[in-house]
Order: sequence, then structure tokens, then C-alpha cells
Amino acid sequence: MVVSHAPVIDGLYRIITDSIERPRSLADLNRMGLNYPFSSVTTLEQNPRTMKWSLNLDAISPLTNMHLSSAIQIPVFD
Repeated sequence: MVVSHAPVIDGLYRIITDSIERPRSLADLNRMGLNYPFSSVTTLEQNPRTMKWSLNLDAISPLTNMHLSSAIQIPVFD
């Protein structure tokens, strides 16, 4: 378990999953908190056959109350 701020979690996710997309500007990093809200949970699981990691959005349901949600949205960088 890793507890951290959005840019670190996003960076670890991209390294572990071998993603080639990366934030390209300081503005991308500043907006990272919009994609990983407070109390959000990012769950990665490893395929035992291929040893590759993938995102599992269904492992823990996000908390939602009125207009607030802890659901993550992995950002896509152009």
C-alpha cells in the first residue's frame, strides 16, 4: 500500500504499467488532483502468467456523497 499525493501515484502507475504517456507540463501536474480526488483508491493487480500490471477500477468502489466522489480518472496526455 502506498499513500501519497496524486502526481506520485500517477507516476508510479505509469511506471509499473509501462505506460509511455507522461505529463508534459507543470499545468498537467497541477491538474492531477482533479483526476485523483481526496480519499481515492488506485488498485493495480498483477497477472500471474504475464507478470504485467493492470488497473482494477472495480476492486474498491469509490465513495460518493451528493456532488463529491472519490472515483479516479486516469488522465490522458496528448
